[in-house]
Amino acid sequence: MPSYLFLLHFDQDGSSGLSLALQEDNTKTEKVTAAGMYFLGFLVHQLDQTANLPAAAKDPDAASFKKLDILQPCEITELKAGTHTFAVYGDNFFFLKSASCTIEFLCAAPFKEEKENLRAVEAHSDGKIFELCLIASLLKIIHMLLQDKNHE
Repeated sequence: MPSYLFLLHFDQDGSSGLSLALQEDNTKTEKVTAAGMYFLGFLVHQLDQTANLPAAAKDPDAASFKKLDILQPCEITELKAGTHTFAVYGDNFFFLKSASCTIEFLCAAPFKEEKENLRAVEAHSDGKIFELCLIASLLKIIHMLLQDKNHE
């Protein structure tokens, strides 16, 4: 198992060469090192699984709002029909033996209607997230004002 694994996607440049278009670093579990690329044609967010939210046990509602702060946009682009070049690079220094690699591709029919529906839902969700952030800010201000009034 490589200690580092990179999945690379190259575009053709003007001089019939290749230029690096996208690179995904690996994630590790106990026995598997993996990297993934997803070409869906619309913006996708992922939750940072490494983020530690110790407040979740004390206040699950507040923890839910904090999770919104750690959503990260994924580097996702649409893959057009044509020839594509992918590569896997692994650093196998610590094991000094060969390592196997599996690349999986899934090709599906275009899903234009679903893509538009997802964009609409995402726009609606973004609006709701903004509203929730405003409400949370207002609640903090009200809470501080009430604390100041009680201390008088």
